Amino acid sequence: MLALRFVWVGRSAESEYEQAIGRYEARLSRWAKIERVPIRAEKERSAQAARREALRILPAIAGRQKVVALDERGRSMGSEDLAKFLAGHRDRDPRPLAFVVGGASGLADEVLEKSDLRLSLSRMTLPHSLARLVLVEQLYRGLAIDAGLRYH
Repeated sequence: MLALRFVWVGRSAESEYEQAIGRYEARLSRWAKIERVPIRAEKERSAQAARREALRILPAIAGRQKVVALDERGRSMGSEDLAKFLAGHRDRDPRPLAFVVGGASGLADEVLEKSDLRLSLSRMTLPHSLARLVLVEQLYRGLAIDAGLRYH
């Protein structure tokens, strides 16, 4: 079974996002073990704040896992490409996939350098709560495609 870790800076202030994320995590659980790793967010928005958050993120992504950092400058994938990526990882690599979503200050270079893949959900900057929701929905969509479901 695929293991998915969500390393997320901060909490979703909007309950609507959190409820939707929870629904998709429940759907994902038929194909994957889900783990959330919350990272305390800094109050201010700055490069220095992102570096302080990085000091808390780096231990969470150390060890045996494949790290996917969300970054608008990262690699873009269509849903079918993501489905192939997830299936390929599941079939060939026993390590968990750790998806890192930064907070309001983004991800520091130290975190991006430790990632195995930088993934772009969009070239646009998204609020981190919305990025989390888009991520879990697309992961569900990718695994549904792989399973042959009509969701896509």
